[in-house]
Amino acid sequence: AVLQHAGLRLSARELPRVFRLLDTSGDGRLAYTEFCDVVEGRTVPDYRAFVKAERARQSKLDEKKLAEQAQAANIRSVGADLGSS
Repeated sequence: AVLQHAGLRLSARELPRVFRLLDTSGDGRLAYTEFCDVVEGRTVPDYRAFVKAERARQSKLDEKKLAEQAQAANIRSVGADLGSS
């Protein structure tokens, strides 16, 4: 609500990324003090490290999705083989 009041409209995909960027302690929670420190300029998030971590995170998610798709294809293939015998 605070971000929307400030005129910042985030998509459902962008919002978790912004929270991870503002979570300067890296504990997975955005504390009020972390938010205020960034907004007021007392803390500047390490954007380069954040982008690197986001790319690694997305790569890991992509690999997991590909593995799941391959497994599903193998299951369908075995099912088709069983159905044709």
